[in-house]
Amino acid sequence: EKSDEDDDISYLEDALDKYVRLWCRKYQDPKHFNIWVESLSGMCHRILELERSASKNRPLLNYQTHVANKGWSNWYSEGSFSNPPSQKLDIQAIKLNFSKPFHSVYYAVYYDEKNGWSNEVESPEIAGTTGKRKSITGVKIRLDEAGEKEFDILYRVYKYDGKWTSWAKNGEIIYSHGIKLNAIQIKLETKADT
Repeated sequence: EKSDEDDDISYLEDALDKYVRLWCRKYQDPKHFNIWVESLSGMCHRILELERSASKNRPLLNYQTHVANKGWSNWYSEGSFSNPPSQKLDIQAIKLNFSKPFHSVYYAVYYDEKNGWSNEVESPEIAGTTGKRKSITGVKIRLDEAGEKEFDILYRVYKYDGKWTSWAKNGEIIYSHGIKLNAIQIKLETKADT
């Protein structure tokens, strides 16, 4: 006999299948391809966010980037890429926030040698600029004091040279030596008991 959870999964799989088929029929014209891909991508990210939220038993850290020629991305939850690295759209600003009240996150972005670092802001404020065509080439992110006792915040960026940086954590600086940033990935890890 199947459990209620198995019934829920079966229902979800059936609903997703119907949804995908509907979108394929509605937007099969090549001129609608981007709408189709963005819709499916958004749906998949929302499903992943629900799964991660259920598995972590705490609010999820979400983030959003403002990119050249496109504006603000969707909100992505921890572990996701903020933009598809293949798109080659330079990041100009970021916002971070938890899905429900939890800890504060502080972050700043680095522009270039002339403009230096932005002011450090607190979630959900914007670090960076919109509408000024100022790409960022560095970032640092940290949790508030209470959050730092419980979690490590890890982050890395994908650069225009086609490479990911190493993971940084807890306010460490990621600087790409003048290469524009194309995507960011952030995650929280519970600190091991010491």
